[in-house]
Amino acid sequence: MTWDPLTNALYKVELEGLGELVFTECSGLKNSTEVVELWEGGENSHVHKLIGPTKSENLVLKHGMGKSTKALYRLRESVIFSRQRSTFDGAVVLLDDTHRERWRWPFKNAFISRWEGPVLKGQGNTIAVETLEIVCSLPSPKAPAIPRPTRRPPPEVDWIVADFDPDPAEGMEGVEVQFRDKSTCSHAISEWEWRCPANRNWKSSEQSPSAGFPKAGTYTVSLLVTSSTGKTAQTARLVKVLEDFVEAEFDPADAVVLVGEEVAFTDKSEASSKITSWEWQCRNIEWRSTDQSPKAKFDKPGLHPVVLKVTSETGKSDVARHKVKVVPDCPQWKVRFTFEQSKNPNLPNQYTFELPRKGPNGENLAFIDWDFGEALDKLGTRRVHQKRKHVANFPKKGETYTITCGVRLQGYETCWYKMEASLTAGQSRTGHSSWAVVEPYEAPEGTLKHRL
Repeated sequence: MTWDPLTNALYKVELEGLGELVFTECSGLKNSTEVVELWEGGENSHVHKLIGPTKSENLVLKHGMGKSTKALYRLRESVIFSRQRSTFDGAVVLLDDTHRERWRWPFKNAFISRWEGPVLKGQGNTIAVETLEIVCSLPSPKAPAIPRPTRRPPPEVDWIVADFDPDPAEGMEGVEVQFRDKSTCSHAISEWEWRCPANRNWKSSEQSPSAGFPKAGTYTVSLLVTSSTGKTAQTARLVKVLEDFVEAEFDPADAVVLVGEEVAFTDKSEASSKITSWEWQCRNIEWRSTDQSPKAKFDKPGLHPVVLKVTSETGKSDVARHKVKVVPDCPQWKVRFTFEQSKNPNLPNQYTFELPRKGPNGENLAFIDWDFGEALDKLGTRRVHQKRKHVANFPKKGETYTITCGVRLQGYETCWYKMEASLTAGQSRTGHSSWAVVEPYEAPEGTLKHRL
């Protein structure tokens, strides 16, 4: 008898309804029978070994992805989406070097239990290989003399999956949300049934409808789809609807400027949706603008209300109001304070300081700040405010002290008239400060800024 071994490279796989397929690798052609050991009572010399159940391994098939990939994956989808398992028959056939059939391993009632796609690499150039694992009952191999099973058409796979996406993913009060149907089916989808009971019991039978949500919150939207064969599937998703808000604001807030000065306004408004319009106005100077951050020139002194109205793309609006105080330029004021030593011989270090009663054009003194230096910190009288005439005691005779005074006139909130004088305690009898120097007004340290 001539020994004619067969190679493991020539084989083919037959799958019911798909014909003969070529795979690069086929493993799992294996079955085993369990041995059951039985101890007999009173017989300790040996153990009976009985034949137990026989089981087969799963077939694992690998091949390069191509035209047959879609058909094979349809068989896998039938397991995933069908309520009843869809099975098929087939066989693994071993060939000789002349491609004649030498052995056949038929299997029945099989289904694909696992599918694994290829490992993808951007720099690779190998073949994309997919892997299938088939669960089947594998009998003993049969010689080619046994008639091959009659091919039958594959069982019809009927499946349907419901799915959809909301657009946008997070809705807004008063803005419609578009629901895009993404359902799939082995046949054709004939009916769509949308529901959202919390949104005024909303319903729709369109494929991709839209719905508006009047209030912020989280809503459950469900979709029930029906195929032409009567098969149904249902899914639901949470739709978050945000509050629609708009808040108008701008800088500068409550500004103080000089007559004829141009003010640049900066929009600081916020909204949950896009702001589409800006309406600025100041009736006192008959000024209007629709720019986002405009400029305005104020030629009249006084208090001018500026109003900004912003509107979002949803139609919601809000208003912000601030005042611009326009003051005239600082007037020329030749002013200085005077000081005089006490006439009491027992108080040689006591001096009286005094300012004029009125400004250059009869204006009242709106704010006064005296600073008598660090030497008087312990007495708690270093800083004195709102006194036109003030008496101060200096602690050390013969020591020289520097006194400063700042004055703001009523109606000229941006002008600060600053004066300075030096005296020697106990020796200087009378004197006066330097002429006032005009500086931009800032609230002195340790004081509250005057409210405009």
